[in-house]
Amino acid sequence: MEKKHLTRSQRIQIQNSLTEGRKFSQIGKEVGVSETTISREVRNHIQVEKKGALGRSFNDCRKRKRCPVSSACSRSKECRYAACRNCREKCSPGKCEEYEKEVCYKLTKAPYVCNGCKETARCTLERHYYYAAHAQVEYERTLSESRQVIHVTQEELEEMNHTLSKGSRKNQSINHITSYAGDAFPVVGRTVYNYVNNGLFPDVKRIDLPKAVRYSKRKKEKTRRVEENREIYKGRTYADYAIRVNEDPSVPTVQMDTVEGPKGGSGVCLLTLEFPVSKLQLAFRLEAKTSGNVIACFREMREILGEETFGKLFKLILTDPGSEFSDPGSIEDLTGGEVFFCKARHAEQKGACEKNHVEIRKVIPKGKDMSPFSQEQIQQEMMSHINSYSRPTDANKTAYEMFCFYYENGEEILKKLGVKKINKADINLTPALLEN
Repeated sequence: MEKKHLTRSQRIQIQNSLTEGRKFSQIGKEVGVSETTISREVRNHIQVEKKGALGRSFNDCRKRKRCPVSSACSRSKECRYAACRNCREKCSPGKCEEYEKEVCYKLTKAPYVCNGCKETARCTLERHYYYAAHAQVEYERTLSESRQVIHVTQEELEEMNHTLSKGSRKNQSINHITSYAGDAFPVVGRTVYNYVNNGLFPDVKRIDLPKAVRYSKRKKEKTRRVEENREIYKGRTYADYAIRVNEDPSVPTVQMDTVEGPKGGSGVCLLTLEFPVSKLQLAFRLEAKTSGNVIACFREMREILGEETFGKLFKLILTDPGSEFSDPGSIEDLTGGEVFFCKARHAEQKGACEKNHVEIRKVIPKGKDMSPFSQEQIQQEMMSHINSYSRPTDANKTAYEMFCFYYENGEEILKKLGVKKINKADINLTPALLEN
């Protein structure tokens, strides 16, 4: 299989083969590339040398052997040479009107270089060589420069800077901004990231981008004893869930969890329900983290959506073994579906839900009291903005759009639950969203 780029060792092999006088076709077979690739490589990395021969200075004038010109330069009075052709200052167009450059005829055809030439000991003409080290340095420089070239005008940079700064103040990612900015971004998102890292935007720095700063090192949690063999877990373990999904992969799963406020605070928290296929997440305000409040929330959703629609949405529910989910039977009675539990301290088993909590924490930072926020603010504002955020894994479609695609009457369902579609340019994932 032919490689796109030659390696250092391949270039060394090319140099050695040229010195041995081999043809491009032979070198190509040895290196493992085409004859044309070898020819292009040699011609693109020719190094010129003007050093003459043993006991003879460099002189590439066509008339150098019989040229009678003397006293051509300003130092003619002190010059000890009878003819200029013997001078170490060399013949050149600026010093002699009779100068005509001679190029070795061997350089006009393959191999285009003097590697392996037997005449170099007597030649005083300009020489061309192929050196592997020189070729490698030029290749690496070209590769680096090609990645640093700015492919936009100053006016386009200024417009991009304005759009980026406006979006970054709302905690929007570059991918999301480029998804709605249109002609304001004539380059792809990866290039925009490079421009930011290279400091081309005066109003947008790397520190201004979401997730640019790494999370602080987590404190080691104390080992907690978790009851694994409670009666409610029988037939509802993660292993049972895997068997159920394997039996009927078409049945959609809803991942359920809670997002807490500060320890020792009001106790107000959020019940979150994630639909992994569409990545849409719902959030409901709970006055306290109890199973009774969770059941009441499901009962209210059933009244809003109707028994038939509600049952279609919640056929399979996967959650963690928290105390607020200690009454799965009541949830199953309301939904007509099945509830399963992840293993304790295995959040990756419902990773979609956990990952989307990162978006919630952008608006409600960890440790912030949630009691001032109403259900309307939680669902109609925060979750509407989060679900209208572009997802690169879904061709920049939003979770709102994907939910409407996968579920019949999806738009009507979301309207009843208080989730609305937000214009992409207006997305705001900062605490200021709920402070207004």
